Amino acid sequence: MTIEPSLSRDLNKAAAPDGILCVGAGKTASMVAAIMESRRLGLCHKALIVVPNHLPAQWAAEAIRLYPNIKLLAPGKEHLTQSQRGELLSRIATSDYDAIVIPQTAFKMLPLDPAKVRDHIQREIDTLTAYLEEMEASNGKRSRGVKELQKAIKRLEARLASTDQAIKRVSRDTITWDELGIDTLMIDEFHYYKNLYCPTKMTRVAGMPSVDSQRAFDCFLKVRSVLENSGRVVCATATPVSNTMAEVYVCMKYLQLETLQELGIDHFDAWVQQFAETTQSLEITPDGASYRLNTRFNRFTNIPELSKIWQQVLDVKSAAELNLPRPRLKGGKPQIVSVPASDELKAYTKELANRVEKIKARRISPHLDNMLKVTNDGRKAALDIRLVKPDAPRPAQSKVMALVENIVKIYHETQSDRGVQLTFLDLSTPRRGK
Repeated sequence: MTIEPSLSRDLNKAAAPDGILCVGAGKTASMVAAIMESRRLGLCHKALIVVPNHLPAQWAAEAIRLYPNIKLLAPGKEHLTQSQRGELLSRIATSDYDAIVIPQTAFKMLPLDPAKVRDHIQREIDTLTAYLEEMEASNGKRSRGVKELQKAIKRLEARLASTDQAIKRVSRDTITWDELGIDTLMIDEFHYYKNLYCPTKMTRVAGMPSVDSQRAFDCFLKVRSVLENSGRVVCATATPVSNTMAEVYVCMKYLQLETLQELGIDHFDAWVQQFAETTQSLEITPDGASYRLNTRFNRFTNIPELSKIWQQVLDVKSAAELNLPRPRLKGGKPQIVSVPASDELKAYTKELANRVEKIKARRISPHLDNMLKVTNDGRKAALDIRLVKPDAPRPAQSKVMALVENIVKIYHETQSDRGVQLTFLDLSTPRRGK
């Protein structure tokens, strides 16, 4: 696994800004060169490179620039349609290319053997069933954790039923992933595949891998298929840990499942007992009106041992090693502009708190109001109260006005140099024609 540009030795700081700033560290050139050298040495016979949807052409151009004589297959959009998919699978299975570059959407289209998918889902169900029986014996059948495990099992059983139907529908002429002959798989921007569901009996702990991404599930089975057939997998990313500590476990599960099994920590709960700690602390509620006691993963333990295991598959390049040019921040650090809340915003915050109470008490249908809507409305109101109450008077102070004043100030300061400003807006951005 290649991580660019940095991973702190102290994994508690793995998501620090240095880990996401640098680009142009040479991941593309390194991966292409690795494929060509492996081909030259006879270690690779068919290599597949998976890249973000907007990058296949750029990857193909870079590969040709590095190796003008490379035999490359980079299918365009017209080759990824349903009518052309069979021909594409046949070309991958029968042709002798140095490398095949496909976008993420096409990677998901490469069909897995439904029987193998069924076996994997059944193992997940068996694991959760064992957790459920253990939790029912200790906490009773009506605990919240038991109910959540029951819901997870039902979701897996529904997926298993759909897989059984796929087995009946699949044509014998369909070329599956295992029949393509891929023995080297390289995945660019691997962080798109980190939302892998992990069976666990732990509930109501922030930082848990609670998502269940179909894309990650599909990628995991394909990665494991290549590795189990003595192939090679390279995953490149600049953000191995971005949201939760559980992402470390997910990366290790992808690439070091056998090692985790040998150590007896292949299940998430066992891994957590060795390498993570949970703490309880007061956190502000989403509505901003009060505080709540929350339990979350917030620090690693046994860091030297975890680092020693994980670095068996890591090739880490730090920002200091790369020494790439980066613009300096004025003042050496980000400047925070604090804007006081208006009376209208304070009143609206109380409205949000009342909505939260109704949602918690289930006095309103989730289709009419829910926590996602409350959080979204709160973000809008914090930007400008008129985004949620169009008839409200223009506030004397707001984030928008503070931004405008700062832009105008910088404009006048840099007018003699014809300075240019770049402003990022992630909320209430104008649409074309409006």
